[in-house]
Amino acid sequence: MSTPGERLRKARIDAGYRSAAAGAEAAGVPTPTMYHHENGTRTISSRAAERYASAFKVTASWLMFGEKTRISLDEEWEEDVRRNVGEQVAYSRENYRPTIDGAIPEIDVELGAGQGRIGEFLTLPVGDETYSGHRVVDEWFLPESYFDRVLDARSGNTLVMPVVGDSMAPTYNPGDRVLVDLSQGILTTDTVYVISDGYSPPQIKRLQRVLFSQPPEVQVLSDNPSHAPQRVALNDLHIIGRVVGAISKR
Repeated sequence: MSTPGERLRKARIDAGYRSAAAGAEAAGVPTPTMYHHENGTRTISSRAAERYASAFKVTASWLMFGEKTRISLDEEWEEDVRRNVGEQVAYSRENYRPTIDGAIPEIDVELGAGQGRIGEFLTLPVGDETYSGHRVVDEWFLPESYFDRVLDARSGNTLVMPVVGDSMAPTYNPGDRVLVDLSQGILTTDTVYVISDGYSPPQIKRLQRVLFSQPPEVQVLSDNPSHAPQRVALNDLHIIGRVVGAISKR
């Protein structure tokens, strides 16, 4: 089965763009980004897939998932409705129904990566009217009282994400899982959130508001001191949810 990068390269060439630089210009993305996407060294986000699809006259779902998996990433999901898109089923978090009552889903943070054990899709809002699709790979059951008394969150708004990379070590290490409350998508306090820039896979970062900045800016911090902080405009970030807990092996 071809990879997203291989399909992207084929779409570019079939559209008449012989070089990645020419294709990147047509799609309105930086040339290095296109090289990374074609070579598979960086995941293609839903927003980038839509840009490529428009430029190369293909569908974003084909680029991301191949012909046998067709899912529209910028679909507006109706309340309380399970959406059948092509050969797959996609849900928003509030409409996902677990196989075990009360369980919360764990998703693969890599966009469309692999065949999950559960195999269905959840969508995450990663920008204005932009969604990314993630496979549900497992389900976790935690008592509702734990959400109420310890996490101060609701299980119906929460999902589990794996920690990828060491940027948040030693607080969160590779292989750990974090509990993310999707209802807390506004920066109300300086703490750890799951964020997206609309192009990259979701990332776990500590956010710190820059006082007196206009327009508002935030410091995007890693707990690992080897990763440099970044200062960005708050409007350039999309906060997916707040990290309210962790599951780790010590």
